[in-house]
Amino acid sequence: MNEVFIENKRFNILIEHQLIIEKVNELANKILMHYSNVTEPIQIVAVMNGAFIFAADLMRKLDQRFRIHFIKLSSYEGVIQSNEITCDHNFKFEVFQNQHVLILDDIIETGRTLEKLIQCYKNLPIKSIHIVCLMIKPASVLQELPILASGFEVEKQFVVGYGMDYCECGRGLKNIYQLIQ
Repeated sequence: MNEVFIENKRFNILIEHQLIIEKVNELANKILMHYSNVTEPIQIVAVMNGAFIFAADLMRKLDQRFRIHFIKLSSYEGVIQSNEITCDHNFKFEVFQNQHVLILDDIIETGRTLEKLIQCYKNLPIKSIHIVCLMIKPASVLQELPILASGFEVEKQFVVGYGMDYCECGRGLKNIYQLIQ
């Protein structure tokens, strides 16, 4: 499928599934190399809902040192990025004390959402904190973030598929599609 329609909006294919899987394998290798000297568990925090497919595919490539946790953060209303960032207040940050934390996200746009998440760890004794994302919009990033690796650089277009959505639709698409204006 080179084109899909979601909620009366048209999307064209941007990145095919096979290329995504190759990039996930590459990111997994970078993560394993980065933590090669770490013997204790590494705590992965996947940002929901968008990163769940990326996190699942990535976890299959990592070893048993990696533990996964999910946090719900939101900064979108439809295709518009909101000024309000909401966070799951039931998430227990204290369990990450004296741990290595690796945050997984589907896409970094401005970086405000991840900056808010990192601030939640600020007063805890964390051994290290890094970010791995599938996609990044470098021209839009406003925050300095501890990015360990990113998969694809994209322009300012709105994307869906491979976990990313438009109005909660399109997450299950195996390719990544961009909105056609």
